[in-house]
Amino acid sequence: MKIRRQHRSPVVIARATVTRVLSVLVLAVGLGTVVAAQASTAASAARCNTAAHVYINGAYIKYETDPIDGPIADFTVRNGQRYNVGGNGITPDEDPFWAFYRVSDGSHASTIIGNRTGGNCVSNQKTFISSLTPGTYIMRAYYYGGNSGATISGQAQLRMIVLPALNATARQSGVGELDSGASR
Repeated sequence: MKIRRQHRSPVVIARATVTRVLSVLVLAVGLGTVVAAQASTAASAARCNTAAHVYINGAYIKYETDPIDGPIADFTVRNGQRYNVGGNGITPDEDPFWAFYRVSDGSHASTIIGNRTGGNCVSNQKTFISSLTPGTYIMRAYYYGGNSGATISGQAQLRMIVLPALNATARQSGVGELDSGASR
């Protein structure tokens, strides 16, 4: 029995060679992309200088390792008074935010969004003016740990006691501003 060889033209051979080369290139680019994505994820996961945390007025700090429903402090504010929120160690290009829930019935009352984090993992302080209906609220934080990649969802940060706004005389005397970490 004689085996017959099939002869291929140079054009067919060239096409087959180009197809093989392109297949190898596509595979190499795909593998390179996967390796680069894994390397950038690992590198970005450890680029923050501190453990993730958020704060109110430079105090009332909650770290990503604190329990979601751990102990909280009371913070009293009058409507019209300012307070600041911020954070550090948070995943770059993220917006930490805080939601307020009424203690009386657990319903959502409001949400504030902090400043977007930069490449340095810092959410710079952002000022808000209290405008909630007088009452007591649990302020819960939502953010991502820049080193751990942990999702912090609904971490109880403080119990905010909102009082009615001051009258015009009290506002003119300067009582309407809150000191860092203190309430009047």
